[in-house]
Order: sequence, then structure tokens, then C-alpha cells
Amino acid sequence: MGARLYGKHLGSKPDNDNQPKAKASEIPLEHDERRTAPVIEKEGGKGWFCLITVPQGEYRCQDALSEAGVPSYVPTETYWERRRKGRDLYLTELQRPMFRGYVFAHLPNPEWRTDAAGVRYPVLPDAWGPTIKPRHQPSSPAGVLSCLGNNGSPAPMPIRYMQADGTLGGIAPMADEEREGWFDERKRQSLIAFREARTAEAQRLAALPAVAKGDRIQITEGPFAGATGTADNDNDGRGRFRVLTSVFGGMALMEVSLDAVENLDRPMHKAPAALRRA
Repeated sequence: MGARLYGKHLGSKPDNDNQPKAKASEIPLEHDERRTAPVIEKEGGKGWFCLITVPQGEYRCQDALSEAGVPSYVPTETYWERRRKGRDLYLTELQRPMFRGYVFAHLPNPEWRTDAAGVRYPVLPDAWGPTIKPRHQPSSPAGVLSCLGNNGSPAPMPIRYMQADGTLGGIAPMADEEREGWFDERKRQSLIAFREARTAEAQRLAALPAVAKGDRIQITEGPFAGATGTADNDNDGRGRFRVLTSVFGGMALMEVSLDAVENLDRPMHKAPAALRRA
């Protein structure tokens, strides 16, 4: 169970470009071997703790925690590796941890008690059993060496927080991005292309006036609220323009403000054109 091991693979042969090449075949991960990110939410009395594992023990730790009923998360990237078997090439889908030696586990918060001398000390609930290192043993049954914390006590990791550049950080946004495919070698390319196309379209719309000549307009305020018409010109620097609409059975031009209309053809950017260009 679990993703195939990363690193060197026993039985694999080095690729020799001088040998005749057959048509490459693909071997995707089996469904029960693929690791997916969980939905990480805040829960009272519990937190997501960062465990430090033995070298290359991230997935073994995760499997041991899963068998003990402890939810865990190993940020994982998916990639394809070209491997040869005889004269045949195989593109094999593999997964590997993004952060070597770390596993996030959802565990109850430590309980604080006070001894007879008035000194407070943390007590780990029973759910921490797979992570506790027995005496004279190098690691716990799950391959855990230690847990990140403060003053000798395990401390939960922040679920989400705002970074200096205005983006969300934390393990919850990271898990969301992994489920969306940002850590998948193939899916990432299409996601980047989609994001760039969406950004270019947003920039194109932002460069347009809020109302351009020919746009279909609906008046939302004043005595003619609800009337529809066609813009006769682009909005000017004052945010005003003329609209051709039906009034008392005839067509008439009236000057209106951006604040009093809705553009039926596209979203409006109501800042005056002169300010947008500045």
C-alpha cells in the first residue's frame, strides 16, 4: 500500500541513448497506491503536529499512523520517470515526499498538569502512542524521531496564515493545492496555462473602459431605472457617457453616470478611465 518508493529503484537499468528505442509505454500508479492530500480543518482540542521521521521513513510513518487511526499528511509530488526494461521504455508514474523527513499528524493537544512543586508539564494523550519513542530505542514504532515544539512540548502547526506577499500559507492551503494538481508534473502545466490565460483576460478587461461604445446597458437608478439601451460612446474621465434608449415610445440619447447603470455585456470597472491609465 502507498506510493512507490522514491530514489533509486532496484532492478532498473540506466538509459543508454545509443540503444535502439522502442515506443514508450506508460505505467500509471494504481488507485490504491496513489497518495492524496486530506482536507485539513481546525478541530477543537486537536492540532496538526509536525513529526520528524527516520530517513526515507515518511510513508512508512504515515501508514503506521493510518493503521492506528491517526490522520496524517505527507505533502507529495507526482512525477514521471523513464525506465527501461530490456529494449522497451516505460514512463512510470511515481510519487515522493516534498519535504524529506517530515509528516504532519492530526493529534490531540498535550494535557498540562502541575506537580507537587508547582511545575507544569505536558502529558501526551494515548493517541500519541505510535509517535512515542520507547526507552533505549532510536525511534518510535511509527519511525518518529521527535516532534517540533516549544520548550520541550509538541506545538501544533498553523493551519493557515497570511504571508507577506498577500497569499495564504500553512498546511491547509498546501493540501488544497496538492488536490488541485499543482504538485503533479503533468497537471501543473495545464493549470499554469489556465492561470496565465485567465490573468491575460482579466488584464484585457481591466484595460477597457467600464462602458464602451456598443455595450448593452441597463439603467439601475433614477426615473428610468430598468430601461435598457446601447452605449453611444465610451465613458469619459468623469465616469459619464451617453446611452440610446427608448423613452415614451421613441429613441432618445441621455447622459448617465457609471454609478447608475449596469453593463450587460461584461463586468464593469467603475474607476474613471483617466485614473485607470495613471
